[in-house]
Amino acid sequence: ISENSYQKFAHRISYTYQLIAARKISENLSLEILPTYLHRNYVAFDDENSLFSLGVAGRFKFTRSSAVIFDYFHTFSEYRKTNNTDYFPPLGIAYELETGGHVFHVSFTNAAGLIENDFIPNTTSDWLDGGFRLAFTISRVINVR
Repeated sequence: ISENSYQKFAHRISYTYQLIAARKISENLSLEILPTYLHRNYVAFDDENSLFSLGVAGRFKFTRSSAVIFDYFHTFSEYRKTNNTDYFPPLGIAYELETGGHVFHVSFTNAAGLIENDFIPNTTSDWLDGGFRLAFTISRVINVR
């Protein structure tokens, strides 16, 4: 049985607890520290149900409308450190451009998942081997009155 084959509904449940401590250092620089605990009810044989990781993130604005963003998570896991070399720390770097009402992001990351319970324990791509993904997103705020 694989870790994607759930015999009970409870196996599908996972939890993430995260404390986000952020500080605007200057007009152009913001930093975050993200201690994170996650628990997955069902994992592969010998994997860990519970993991603790520490993330750091930041944003540096170099003009009024553009910025560079990064995030990195270090997972404190004996399983990932000693038993298996197929897991890597998730690292993301993005360029952000704000226009009139849109915000454009071009991101590079080695993580395939979008939420913490997916990308923290399951990042299997290595930046040093060219294992990164490219993403492009557009955001727009719409005010409804």
